[in-house]
Amino acid sequence: LQKVHHRDATLLSAATVFDMATAGGARAARLDAGVLRPGKLADVVILDLDGPHIGPVNDLLQTIVYCSKASDVRTTIIDGRILMRDRRILPVDEPAIIGRARELAAEYQRRAVGKQLKTQF
Repeated sequence: LQKVHHRDATLLSAATVFDMATAGGARAARLDAGVLRPGKLADVVILDLDGPHIGPVNDLLQTIVYCSKASDVRTTIIDGRILMRDRRILPVDEPAIIGRARELAAEYQRRAVGKQLKTQF
């Protein structure tokens, strides 16, 4: 948004934005993380760069910063543990959680509609 506000496309480089999101974010959260080095906390994402919105990849860092989106994340490794592989969350029963969330949403909707009807009359 700074680029838009100042009308200057060169205001922040892709490298600066990436640093703000990684090392800068870790500093802001007071975590010993944000870079891949021995002894540091590490989160790694593996991106799928085959989507039509990605190519052509002329500069990998610019592509990651300006073109990639959450749905491009295929795998996540957090503190050495693979938590998502090929877009499937591993440590939990994802279909069961989604099913339960849908059940709860339907129940909350029924309750909300019931309260609306009672307060109208």
